Amino acid sequence: MQEYTIEAMVAERVETVYSGQRVVHVSAADILILMEGKRAIARSAQKVAEAVGVRGQDVVNNLFGNMYYVEPSGTLVMAIYMPEHGLELFAEVPARMWTFKGQSRYLN
Repeated sequence: MQEYTIEAMVAERVETVYSGQRVVHVSAADILILMEGKRAIARSAQKVAEAVGVRGQDVVNNLFGNMYYVEPSGTLVMAIYMPEHGLELFAEVPARMWTFKGQSRYLN
């Protein structure tokens, strides 16, 4: 029997939300989020934290383990999955706000 991991479940949810587009799990070590993207992520994390009554840093810490590259749009999706707070959200980082490390230009 195959174990159904949190990562697989979140990836399936992201694929559902993004109409069956191909999603690829990416590691925080493999990407570079540009300053504009970092600011947008911080603002969004703070809003989510205030709405559900948790620390903003708890939301931010949860983001970087659940990141998915959506093909062909180039969007980076950060899944906020905190079942202990009943929280499942998807934050989008447009292609212009991030890139894979080692690349000198954007994906799109």
